[in-house]
Order: sequence, then C-alpha cells, then structure tokens
Amino acid sequence: MTLLDDNQLVNIKGGGISVAVATFITAAIIFISGLISGYTNPTKCNN
Repeated sequence: MTLLDDNQLVNIKGGGISVAVATFITAAIIFISGLISGYTNPTKCNN
C-alpha cells in the first residue's frame, strides 16, 4: 500500500454517473410512468 500525496489525491478520477444524470433518469422514469398511468386510468381532477 502506498500513501498518496495531495496532488495525487486531487487527480483521482472516479467512475459512475453524476448526481445530475441520476436525478434526470429518475425524473424521466417517474414522468413516463405518470403518463402511462394517466392514459390507462384517466380520472377527473377534484378542483
């Protein structure tokens, strides 16, 4: 095991997706499921 200095720690590149991409994918899934639900089971608004 080697100890990393400050420069090496700053330059570490992580993998995976960013929080913004994960949020967008989650929002898209929720929106599409709402569209499908509204199309297959339409109800009146209770205003």
